[in-house]
Amino acid sequence: MSWQATQPELEPAPVGGGRVMPSPFPINGRQAVERFVEFGRELAEALPLDAGPYTAIVEVQLAHRSRWSPLVSFPLHTELVKSQDSARLFVTRSNNPAWLP
Repeated sequence: MSWQATQPELEPAPVGGGRVMPSPFPINGRQAVERFVEFGRELAEALPLDAGPYTAIVEVQLAHRSRWSPLVSFPLHTELVKSQDSARLFVTRSNNPAWLP
């Protein structure tokens, strides 16, 4: 899945509501920055959502390196989303590692 946009808040913004296309953003050393990143895929791609969870890996590219490095990995619970149900295509999930669907 690829980075589609950055949202201004956890729930998706309406059209013209601050949704920003993917673009680099600098982060100073030893600083935390909160971002609500929207990931997506083409519906035509063969990704059986109900076969999840999948392991998602977020990678970063540091300014002084040419390669991407893994930042964090986590279980992505796609089995909870049904691709035919457009109301559930964007669903907020807990980031608590002990949470189970």
